[in-house]
Amino acid sequence: MALPATSAVASSLSCWKMTGWLRILVVLGCFIFAIVVYQYRQTLSGPRITPPANVVESPSAPIPLKPPVHGPRIYDMFLFNTELEMLEIRMNELDSVVDYFVVIESEETFQGHYKPLYFQKASRSEAFARFMPRVLHIVVPNITLAEHERHHQMGLTGPWIIEEYLRNKGVQTALETLRPSPGDWIIHSDIDELPRASALAKIKNQKSVTSPSVLSCDLFYYSFEFKRDTPWHGPVMAQFELAPTDVDPSSDEPVVLDKNGIRQFTKPLWEDWPNIGYRLRVLTRDPKANIIPDACWQCSWCFSTIWQVKNKAASYSHADHNQATFMNNDWIIQHFQQGKDLFDRSSTYVYKGPPTDMPQYVADHPEKYAYLTRRYKDPIAAFTDIPGRTDNVTRS
Repeated sequence: MALPATSAVASSLSCWKMTGWLRILVVLGCFIFAIVVYQYRQTLSGPRITPPANVVESPSAPIPLKPPVHGPRIYDMFLFNTELEMLEIRMNELDSVVDYFVVIESEETFQGHYKPLYFQKASRSEAFARFMPRVLHIVVPNITLAEHERHHQMGLTGPWIIEEYLRNKGVQTALETLRPSPGDWIIHSDIDELPRASALAKIKNQKSVTSPSVLSCDLFYYSFEFKRDTPWHGPVMAQFELAPTDVDPSSDEPVVLDKNGIRQFTKPLWEDWPNIGYRLRVLTRDPKANIIPDACWQCSWCFSTIWQVKNKAASYSHADHNQATFMNNDWIIQHFQQGKDLFDRSSTYVYKGPPTDMPQYVADHPEKYAYLTRRYKDPIAAFTDIPGRTDNVTRS
């Protein structure tokens, strides 16, 4: 039996309304799904930045910089893992000469293991509070397969791929965010390669300094008591040469390797942003580089705890050092208190007596940094996480 015309119309309208609402729900669902996917991809691919106060968190948005007190600005950019004590020393040593500190950190070690973001928590502590308006904390995302392959094509292998990826991504993100002016100085180094404030002050005040230059460090191991006679070429300083409008962050060039498998570059330094951290770092091995003598301290393996020693061996690019023999507590204590090489190499570190050459902040806090000045022949090598000590510090 046929429905009356009015009933048929009503039924059609009802179906149309249901279909219309269904279409709206489907479209809305697709829209929400697209947003979720986009945000997820951004999380995977975009560095997370803990910026100075009152600054937007976009790496492409320039930070409103304070004018330098005098001369060009200095940006101190370095890789960071767990070295909070060394970071505190560094910031206090360079407080009067550095305009911005850039802490480059990741949740992935060079050997590919997960690690907490140690600076993220420590940045709220009293030790770093006064520096935070001048600190840019860059959290580099874990390496992608594409970036892994790109760095492998540069002649890198194993943990060195992740290390140089962190350098490249960290420094590039810092430059995109801070937008330095032509003539500003960029320093790139590891956290334990500590520039002398006096050396940076001279460079900042001189009108003609060769750029780039490599700072030559006095090389200490375990503390400021054990020194090698040969210097260490550490931090690289280079003057920024491009105006912000000239920068092309996506600019890359074809990979060309020399006969030894080392990548060769044809672009000027500041036009090669995807490789900028790596290119700054390899200048330390350039025989033609301008060397500035007596310009820094390199304090390698200068840790307060055995936990940090073991953590570094399990984290950094020399994965072959992460062996049970070298990570035995007694072995570590013996080698640290006597200045012997931890990995049984031929290197020797000569005890120079009670140290006189050290950052002023260390000298001003002798008890806090006893492990940097009184490690020689100490029964437990001045480690603070040995059972039985009243100042015991443990990490898990």
